Amino acid sequence: MVGRVLRDHRVRAGLKVAQAAVLAGMRRETLSRIEAGRTRVATDKLMKLTDLITVPPTEWVRPWVEEETSLRALLFVTRHLIDRGELDSVRLILDRVRTLARLSPNHLRGEVYHQWGRYAYAVGSYGRALHWMRLAERSAKQSSDPYERAVATYNHALTLNRTHTVAETVAKFDAAISEFQDTAHPRERAYAQLERANFLLRMTSFREALTDYRHAARDLRGTPWFFDCQLGQVICISQIRSVKTAIGVMPALNHLARDPEREAKFHHNFAVFCRQLGLLDCALTHLSAALESGTSDASSTAATLAEACLCRIMAGDHPGAQLALARFESLEGSKDPQDLWTMAALSSVLRGASSPSPLLPATLRDDHEHRMAAALSLLLASGHASSRASGKELVHQAVDHRSG
Repeated sequence: MVGRVLRDHRVRAGLKVAQAAVLAGMRRETLSRIEAGRTRVATDKLMKLTDLITVPPTEWVRPWVEEETSLRALLFVTRHLIDRGELDSVRLILDRVRTLARLSPNHLRGEVYHQWGRYAYAVGSYGRALHWMRLAERSAKQSSDPYERAVATYNHALTLNRTHTVAETVAKFDAAISEFQDTAHPRERAYAQLERANFLLRMTSFREALTDYRHAARDLRGTPWFFDCQLGQVICISQIRSVKTAIGVMPALNHLARDPEREAKFHHNFAVFCRQLGLLDCALTHLSAALESGTSDASSTAATLAEACLCRIMAGDHPGAQLALARFESLEGSKDPQDLWTMAALSSVLRGASSPSPLLPATLRDDHEHRMAAALSLLLASGHASSRASGKELVHQAVDHRSG
């Protein structure tokens, strides 16, 4: 019973019923009835209480799901947990949602599909996420709300973004941008342009990405995403013009990085530019700052450790490179496929293996070739004989993989 769980954790937190009720914004009698199981707790109050007395979702979700029959309440909590990255208990709620959705009105089914897609995306099951987002968009087309249709198109585009199907992804982002424009939502249109620019940047369409970053920045000024627009422009400039030009404007972005995630991005990219100019000491200083930023993004930390491993190898600091590799391997959470492949390649250099691990993530062929080119350039940049030997092995593996 969820009331008993709330009561046990309130007692452990050292709060009396009256104190917890005031902090949660409810009457003392109401909280007493909830803890005794005589009344059900509203979802917004449930969120406040579990945050207030620090109840992990793994402890309260199961008894709550067994008692809850409202699809809207279940979807509310699902959104809340996915937004916070607390995914361990989301699948349990969604299984309950699936049962209730069979009897739900049509207008709620689109939201059910959307939350399934968000969950699959969050856990890295991008193929499943794409399936659910397509269903969500199809359901949204029956809605009379043009904004709801635009959001569904945008979420579909975000999921396509991770599958690297270039033409379809760009077309879907274009559709979302147009729909947000038609519904007079400039901020949402700018978000879509920013994500389209990020995708084009990964696909090395630097000039087109630069245009999108500039357009998005106009409507995102004053928001945290303005930093992302500015950083994207600098990265594009480094490819279109020169790294020296890019590194000259990087310090101006420092004051825009106002949270740990963006601070880590700033120092990581500054380090990449420094490494490309041969300024290894400067690169390692920025990489240390990125790792000390306090970011909770495992993918960002993994990318920084991969860059640190490379810089240490180039500087001849093999013990430091081994340490970065060990931290990378012990890091929990999702990691970008390119970082996984790059570290497998660098591991072969550091550990004297004949070739890196052949276990590659399941990605499309064009993405594999991009990773292969990146890994080869990193190996050859280290300048060690063992690196060049491993590089030859990688060339043969690349040919075998593509011919297969």
